[in-house]
Amino acid sequence: MGGYFRRDQKGFTLIELLIVVAIIALLAGIAIVNLIPADQRARYARAAADTKEIVTQAMVMTSDNNQVASVACGVNPMPACLWDTNAPNSIVYMAAVTDPWAATGVTYPFIQGLAAGGCALGPGCVVYGAYTIGGDANDDSGAWTGLAGTTPLIDDLGNSTVVGCAFGPNITIANPC
Repeated sequence: MGGYFRRDQKGFTLIELLIVVAIIALLAGIAIVNLIPADQRARYARAAADTKEIVTQAMVMTSDNNQVASVACGVNPMPACLWDTNAPNSIVYMAAVTDPWAATGVTYPFIQGLAAGGCALGPGCVVYGAYTIGGDANDDSGAWTGLAGTTPLIDDLGNSTVVGCAFGPNITIANPC
């Protein structure tokens, strides 16, 4: 029995193994905490790209049809009409996108309006906006106009022809635009 416990044998002690396990657990905890904001940054980056594309394609649709996008879509809702093959003009302007913050299958809220000054239909006269509902999964910006100097509320992110990318005041990540 004494041969099993010789001092000249190589190996790790229980204390050494516990220290290694504790260090690995500490590093894993730090990594997981740092990955959570990365998920939020990725969602906002995707939302910024999607909303910009929706606004761009709404402007293209306006130019193609010489009427604001919501009129060109007829009874089909914006922005889904941009990728609907059953739209009145049967032109698909972009691939279908959904809001990464909303429930599965929900698209971005869309707004449009005329810029101040009463100009005729043309570049800079129609203001389009699309926005994500943000990290709280609530549409806090239901009244957002998309006009210059305005921003979505709470943690929503918006985009329009006038203001580019606009953030709600409660977004705590770097600008994804």
